[in-house]
Formats: sequence, structure tokens, C-alpha cells
Amino acid sequence: MKVLVTGFGPFAQNCVNPTQEFASLYSSDEDLTFCSFEVLEVSYQAVADFTRQIKIRDWDFVISFGLSSRSQAIYLEEYAYNLDDCSVPDVLGETRKSNPIETNAPEKLGTNLQNLPKRDWLQISQDPGRYLCNHLYYRLLHKARKTTTRCCFFHVPQTSKAGGEIEAELLYKRMKSLILGVCESDASSRV
Repeated sequence: MKVLVTGFGPFAQNCVNPTQEFASLYSSDEDLTFCSFEVLEVSYQAVADFTRQIKIRDWDFVISFGLSSRSQAIYLEEYAYNLDDCSVPDVLGETRKSNPIETNAPEKLGTNLQNLPKRDWLQISQDPGRYLCNHLYYRLLHKARKTTTRCCFFHVPQTSKAGGEIEAELLYKRMKSLILGVCESDASSRV
């Protein structure tokens, strides 16, 4: 099984991004040796370059994580929307208002996981925002449409060491649990 796990670097007032820290700490975890980790710069250009270069068919799963600094929960995003619409600039200073991500494409795309992971602490969201998390998720789902690659996106809260409520160690254990859970529960539907 080949799994790509993505996260993001710091942005705006978030000098610490737990998705980047997770990738750094868990890239050599013995339970995740089947995973490759990629941390993306929080810029439209970096996401465009990444999604243009990725050979999506080479992966069984692409599991993406992003920071939702306003949340205290972990959310599985059910949908991505074909719209960039956020006044917060990316790390290169670019903002996008009312821009479609892909031309002549559906308004929204849903996760293509066959079995959604179930955890007591996991919530389901239908609104990933319209910033770079949504941008990445939509591009990945759009690219995976005619493949067997499964894509999903999780928003995670900020950790206590950067002003959030959840302890970093607990958050990272839950992120690992989600990766393993997605792969285990969805793998049987791929046979």
C-alpha cells in the first residue's frame, strides 16, 4: 500500500503548524512506513505546483491535514468546493476572491473514501472554508476522479504549545490513528 500524507507549513499568525510538526515527528514511525510525507508551503503557487506534479495514480491514498486555528476539534471534510474566496493572503501575499479553482468543473466534489473512519472525537464537516485547504483538497479530488486513488482531508486544531487547547502528543496520536483507520477501513473496498 502506498499512502501520501500532506500537511502545511506556518502561515499568517500561526507560527507553528501542527500538521508540519506531525510530518516531521512521524515520518519515521514504524507503524507508518508505508506513508510518504509532504509538507506544502501555504501558497497557491506551491499547491498548484504540487498538484500539477503529483502522479495521483501512483498512490492508493492521499490523506491531507490542515490547520483550522478557530476549531478545537478534528474534522473530516466531506466536500471540497470549486472556489477560492478568502481575504487572508498566502505566505507570498496572494489573495483570491471568488475565483474558480478549475474551469468547467463541478461546483463541489466529495471525498471518495468508501468507508469513513469512525472515532468518538472525530466530527464531520461540509465546509472546509475557501482557503488553501479547500484549494488543495479540490485539486486532489479533481485529479483523482478517474483513478482508484482515495483522497480525504482532515482539519485539526492548534496545539496547546501554540495557544490551542489540545496537547500536541494527543493530537498527533489521533492523526496517526486516522491514517491507520482510513487505510484499514477503506482498503477492503479496494480489493
